[in-house]
Amino acid sequence: MGLLPAIPLLLALQANPTEPIMVAVTESGRAIQAIDASPGDLEFKTPFGVFVCPTDAVARVEDRTLLRNRFLKFLEDDSISRKVLTHEASAAGLLALMAEQADILFAEDLDRPGLFTLLENWGEDLDNLPEKIKRKERVDWLWARIPQAEPVASAFLSGRLQFELSGSRHADPDRLLERSQIRKGFRDPSALVRRATAGALAAQKTFDQNLFTQALKASVEDPLQSVRLEAARACGEVDRRVARQIWTYVLARNRSGPRQEAARNLGRYGGRGALDPLIHILAAEGRKSPERFEFAGRKIQVSKEIAPFGMRNHNPSQSQIFSIASEEVWRLGTAFKVRTLEEEDVVAVLAALETWAGETTGRSSEDWKKWYLKERANP
Repeated sequence: MGLLPAIPLLLALQANPTEPIMVAVTESGRAIQAIDASPGDLEFKTPFGVFVCPTDAVARVEDRTLLRNRFLKFLEDDSISRKVLTHEASAAGLLALMAEQADILFAEDLDRPGLFTLLENWGEDLDNLPEKIKRKERVDWLWARIPQAEPVASAFLSGRLQFELSGSRHADPDRLLERSQIRKGFRDPSALVRRATAGALAAQKTFDQNLFTQALKASVEDPLQSVRLEAARACGEVDRRVARQIWTYVLARNRSGPRQEAARNLGRYGGRGALDPLIHILAAEGRKSPERFEFAGRKIQVSKEIAPFGMRNHNPSQSQIFSIASEEVWRLGTAFKVRTLEEEDVVAVLAALETWAGETTGRSSEDWKKWYLKERANP
């Protein structure tokens, strides 16, 4: 880890397996591996920093060494996958085991958005900074160490950075990242830095046209899904309405990857207003180019020759993205233009609708269209 003395990750991973694994359980039932904790404590040390629980005191401390060993035996016997074990270890408060398995998983494949989120959520709750670091220096200290960190440590750092930024947004604006830092972060060759940058933007909610455009571009074009999803979350946090309009344009006009990512983003972060563009684009399924038809009172034009929408074609300093997103874009013009849908595009839109609904509906394209028309007729 080198420059990360405050996160004793290697020490935790190389701990003596014969030493007992003590886990503090709070009054609410949350379990956290502890180095020294006693009933009634409102804060205590963990292998990865200090856990503070001012309204959820430690109720008891348990020895979970046998549970740790049982998990490892399940893994050895192929009775449990490493991914499942990592999440089970997290739920049981076995932080060192969780980090150890996460480190192995990242070595196999870095693009694991769910694993990043799991570790970042823990990072928010673990104060891993040296005591000598002053309050006004905490954000810069965390930000400076993310580029040198390995994936597990980076996620812990990023989570804590988001905690610090969200608490400073209104009370202490001087403790936010500079726009230039976020701008450079989105351009960094490291996916870890790009994801941390998106998380930071989501936490401090800086409304800047250049930064927002970078985040929008990353949400549909970054090579890693882990970065795309975090950038999309940031867009939803900063300005969901504008993000929804741009994702609608990309879904309607672009091809393959970016198109399908735009659908995913609409389903996850587009809010209630995402239903209309998703359904209207789905209505173009099976239509050939050039074809014009009407759905739910809206004229739709299908064509295979539509200029794709790209953020690089718009100068943020001239507010173009914000100007074209001033209205619900699927309502603009005499007809809503949609590029011919491929089978994988339809699959992506259907998956987005399931995400938007928050449940597994199992509806087909026709089912969704019928449901929409019925709901529209009976608001």
